[in-house]
Amino acid sequence: MYRPDSLIIDNNKLILFEKLDHILQEQKSLDVASAYFNIAGFQLIKERLSGTQKFRLLIGSSPNINERKPDVFKPEEQYKRSFRRDLEEELFERDKKEAVVSLIELLKNPNWEVRLYDKGFLHGKAYIFDKLAIIGSSNFTYSGFILIKFTSHNGGKRTETT
Repeated sequence: MYRPDSLIIDNNKLILFEKLDHILQEQKSLDVASAYFNIAGFQLIKERLSGTQKFRLLIGSSPNINERKPDVFKPEEQYKRSFRRDLEEELFERDKKEAVVSLIELLKNPNWEVRLYDKGFLHGKAYIFDKLAIIGSSNFTYSGFILIKFTSHNGGKRTETT
């Protein structure tokens, strides 16, 4: 069974989407919990992901709601808007369109489930396979799969670079 070379996938020496690609060659089931999801992230692993027998995705969102009207937050509508905005802001590329069409087709598979966590902010990130789990800080996004993010404390101030 394939296992990453290190216990730490830092998107520097070990790139998350490359590790997911290797793992999905053997593992046929994947459950994901992620605060965010975007088409560009899906595009990176769609070929391997399309070979899974079972895929479950739990996504969250950070609601910006009026404290006096907590029932105003409609996560389904927010995701529809954010997918549309993501696609409208992208440069037109044939492979991006193909990724969207592929995602739509895969979502028709009864063994694929997508759920929206709407009981607060889902901050955790987990990629759970049949015999392996990856837990960390990488969302199911392009940035989460490939970008290096360092966090350091400098004189009491938090500094982040990507």
